Amino acid sequence: MDKTYRAFCIFATAVFALNVVYSIPTKLIQGRLVEDWLHSVLHLLSAMFAAYAVWSTSRNVSARTYTW
Repeated sequence: MDKTYRAFCIFATAVFALNVVYSIPTKLIQGRLVEDWLHSVLHLLSAMFAAYAVWSTSRNVSARTYTW
């Protein structure tokens, strides 16, 4: 079961990181980043926490916490 938590965190890291990479330039071009920057920051923090949860400990406590 621990592998499932880690796999989910890897998937979440990729999804949130790709979302940030795509949405920030798009919002900059459209001029919407000023009013929606906090949402992009939340996606970036979610990606960072998911990455931390995958590679932080061997007991997978962080991965379980992130998944819950």
